[in-house]
Amino acid sequence: MALRYGSAMHGNASHSNAASGTESEQIAYKVPRAAELLDLGPRTVWQLVKDEEDEPGTGIESIKVGWSRRVPRTALLAFMERKRAQGRAVSE
Repeated sequence: MALRYGSAMHGNASHSNAASGTESEQIAYKVPRAAELLDLGPRTVWQLVKDEEDEPGTGIESIKVGWSRRVPRTALLAFMERKRAQGRAVSE
């Protein structure tokens, strides 16, 4: 799956190319959109961003661009994978 730089700046979540059958994903999200994607509240995601800054590996990685903050798509995937692995370790 290819990632598009342009869509991140214009707020488009994804673009489909029906002719080639490929879909490109936005590479970074504003915190409220990241919260929607995770089905969490924005305050929870802001706290996870802060947790990651305070202690890496405990929250969601983000980047600061000027005055705004973005959550990379890869950070959301890494967070979910880490949580999934923790859940499996607890239940074993």
